[in-house]
Amino acid sequence: MLLQFGPDWLPVHVRTFLPAGVPEQTLLCFHGFIGNGLDFAELAPVLAHRGIRVICPDMIGRGDSGRFDEPRRYDLRTVVAGAALVLERYADSPIRILGLHWGAIIAAVALQQSRRKTDLFIACGLPLDFDPGEDPIVRCGVELCRQPVGTLESAIAAIQASPEFGGTLPANLAATRLRHKDDMVSLACDPAIASATMRLAGRRYDLRGPLAEVAKTVVLLNDPGQAALKVPQGFVEYPVLGSQLVSRNSMLSALVTGLLLSRR
Repeated sequence: MLLQFGPDWLPVHVRTFLPAGVPEQTLLCFHGFIGNGLDFAELAPVLAHRGIRVICPDMIGRGDSGRFDEPRRYDLRTVVAGAALVLERYADSPIRILGLHWGAIIAAVALQQSRRKTDLFIACGLPLDFDPGEDPIVRCGVELCRQPVGTLESAIAAIQASPEFGGTLPANLAATRLRHKDDMVSLACDPAIASATMRLAGRRYDLRGPLAEVAKTVVLLNDPGQAALKVPQGFVEYPVLGSQLVSRNSMLSALVTGLLLSRR
């Protein structure tokens, strides 16, 4: 489904997974830096089966959403404003948030700027202190955007090697971050995002304050070896690998399901 928020906004593509009956709650999922809503293609049906409405947008410049003609428009303010519009669209019921790395950052700032609060914010692979120029996931994504993709096999291998999922992303899910037509393969995100993101390099963002402000409960799902600031009191942290989140039958998927169902 394409959402159009007005003549000055690009269309935002949203995948919606609905339960058979009346939804008991809504989970809004924000994908990774070069990802799209299909990052959650394995997890979302499982949650929908348990009575949860799952909303998975492709943020601007990614997946099947619109792309700017001018690269400079991919600034933080614009991306956050787009996320805030998606939040507003689905505010007919209490919203819980699940974000992968970059997506968790955008969701937290969008909630903060729109003065909304959620009772549960689940962040996977989120560094609490974040500099886009130093972050290995962003740097890898920028390089993928800048270089020729090549064959489908080589492109899948390059995405699998990204530190975002610890080099363990299944091939079928890596392929969802690509678009291929005839013999042409390309990333499912606008290459202009790379240069726009690097304009933010050299600025370090402490995310502890925004997260505490917008969520009653913050759950961090981080790689056991991931360096981070001290986890604030009231935050919950589980040492897990991000690749488990996108796998249908993983222990992490079960954990996320349990966290949501405990808040019926």
